[in-house]
Amino acid sequence: MYGSFERGTRGFTLIELALVLLILGILTTLAAPSLSWLGAARLDTDARRLAATISYLHDEAALRGRVYRLTLDLDASRYDIAVGREDTGEFVSPRSAEGWDPYASESRALADGIRFTSLETASGQTTSGTTSLYFVPEDDSAGFKLVLQGASGDARTLDADGVTGRVAIAPGDGTR
Repeated sequence: MYGSFERGTRGFTLIELALVLLILGILTTLAAPSLSWLGAARLDTDARRLAATISYLHDEAALRGRVYRLTLDLDASRYDIAVGREDTGEFVSPRSAEGWDPYASESRALADGIRFTSLETASGQTTSGTTSLYFVPEDDSAGFKLVLQGASGDARTLDADGVTGRVAIAPGDGTR
């Protein structure tokens, strides 16, 4: 008869369902540590993005003869970009500056779980608060080191050369 069940047909027993759930739990436990690469990938992405921004600001300052400011909020894990106006010297949104790359972000937060741990410049080391880095034409500063850390404890050190503007990214927090 259509739509009826035969007497011998049964669903899964509670033991069979519990066994399937146990197997899924074991597989999830075994697979979870291998997913830690996701945090490292986010850390690497943020480090590369910030390194590119630093190099870009250095190059733009030299090319356009303007002063650029990169403000790092070490506590909120975000950074902002501003450009100095030629007439007043005040810093404004780069979107108002002629020739600004429309794809360059003027404000960005680091990915979840990624944070700034320290900034080391010629004037000392900072581990909290807000600080600004200035990129000026014909800059020959000593550069700086900026450390990013992921939730897993992995760290990346951005070592910026003040003369060339190039940024080297190294694993670890730069301490030995």
